[in-house]
Amino acid sequence: NLLDHLHPIMQQGINLFNSGSHNFKKLLKHHLEIAETLASSTDKNGEELLWSGEEGEAVANFFSEIHTYADNISNLNGKDYLSILEQFMSSITIRPRYGTHPRLMILGQLEARLIQADRIILSGLNEGTWPPDPGHDPWMSRPMRQKFGLPLPERSITLAAHDFVQGACGREVFLTRSERIDDAPSVPSRWLQRLDTFLNAINIDPNILRENHYKEYLRYLNDVDNVTPIERPAPTPPIESRPRQLSVTKIETWLKDPYSIYASKILKLRKLDPLEKQFDAAERGTLLHEIMDRFIKKYPKEIPNDAKNDFVSIAQDILSENSYNSATISFWKPRIKRLSNWVTGNEKIWRNKASLSKTEVEGEITFTKNLEMPFKLTARADRIDNLHDGMAAIIDYKSGGTYSIKKIGSAELNQLPLEAIILEENGFYKSGIPAKKVGSISYWTLTGGRVAGKISELKDSDKIEQSIILAKSGLIQLIQTFDNPTTSYMAIPRLDNAPRFNDYEHLERVKEWTALGDNSDNIGDAA
Repeated sequence: NLLDHLHPIMQQGINLFNSGSHNFKKLLKHHLEIAETLASSTDKNGEELLWSGEEGEAVANFFSEIHTYADNISNLNGKDYLSILEQFMSSITIRPRYGTHPRLMILGQLEARLIQADRIILSGLNEGTWPPDPGHDPWMSRPMRQKFGLPLPERSITLAAHDFVQGACGREVFLTRSERIDDAPSVPSRWLQRLDTFLNAINIDPNILRENHYKEYLRYLNDVDNVTPIERPAPTPPIESRPRQLSVTKIETWLKDPYSIYASKILKLRKLDPLEKQFDAAERGTLLHEIMDRFIKKYPKEIPNDAKNDFVSIAQDILSENSYNSATISFWKPRIKRLSNWVTGNEKIWRNKASLSKTEVEGEITFTKNLEMPFKLTARADRIDNLHDGMAAIIDYKSGGTYSIKKIGSAELNQLPLEAIILEENGFYKSGIPAKKVGSISYWTLTGGRVAGKISELKDSDKIEQSIILAKSGLIQLIQTFDNPTTSYMAIPRLDNAPRFNDYEHLERVKEWTALGDNSDNIGDAA
């Protein structure tokens, strides 16, 4: 696969970047070798492809110049190398020589001073863009700058004002700006504000500048007679297309947002990860599960007194293996230390009443009774332990959230009761765990915050049995409901019970149909 292909190309460079300080030229050489190798194709080598064209020539000149002065840079590590390179590259602007209309020029303020044109568009007239924010100099005060012969910060604003006046005096001028930047309202440039003030002072309505036939064209393009928001999606696929297998974690989704099941299991749609994926709740959960899994497997019986150090070491290894950025590592370091204290202390107490059985256990059972067609329920239990009284304990790790004992007992939180059904009905036998009565189901919430961890445990056998009965009857009823061809896979039947995370919210167009005040609940009672 792709990773297998990339590994031998990238490995030498990764080792170099992670192995202390090196000569700048050496780091640059390996960097460019990797870039050329990645750029190569079946019929052309990387050098020919990477350094060709306008952009390639500009980049080649840039690196050539950097190489010339590289001897003046002291040894540095990979992180500093990338920071320096990024800083140098940010100062380079590449403008296309061709591809634009011969009568069109896109210029910066300095270049535009030398050009006269029949029609001028002055764009970016927002405060902070034009004029740019002069910023705050943390090192030199105004008197110090004056003594050193440096210009005052306001000089850039003066030059921006000069360029604006020069451009605004053209034969035909368009003044444009963005009303919103990053989903937040923007502030008009001070030039525009002063222009409005001047026009008001001479009794001219400033809107005279904003009303023109171009704006009428825009209104006409966007003009519609009626705007009717879409109704809540509620597809009814044929019975043969409906899923006959779901995991225990998807049952709650099926209850709260059937449309997500429709999109993922019937339409087979998958959300693509962004190119620069943020460290989100899913990533946190994966990290914590891996840390706990390795730690528990290392100490399946007794927890030694120095286990805290091993917990921290395991966590650091996992962070390094997954190449998390420095901000993520800095975020997790204090949390991991707090978790090491909580986990080791809690494990010592827990081992007094239970012994480790297995982690990351896969199981499944098939329901047939009172159903037209069989339905398979699957699970991957984080951990199943043996209680000293002969019963089993099912544990699920969470990176956040609130898990009420009352909701577990009523099967409103149905993941663990459903896993208990699979265990008691011998669904984990392929993983080497025989059928066993469940005497404890619990969520271990591991945040590493001020309260590093918390256990939400249901350990009353009668209440667990009642929870299992409710979860099973509720699941059977849910399956029967969706085995009815008229039952739709409605988007979020109850808005007050929406799922915490929803990969298909944009597809469901929730914000659009909620504008209608649609709060119908066609399957709420049945589900």
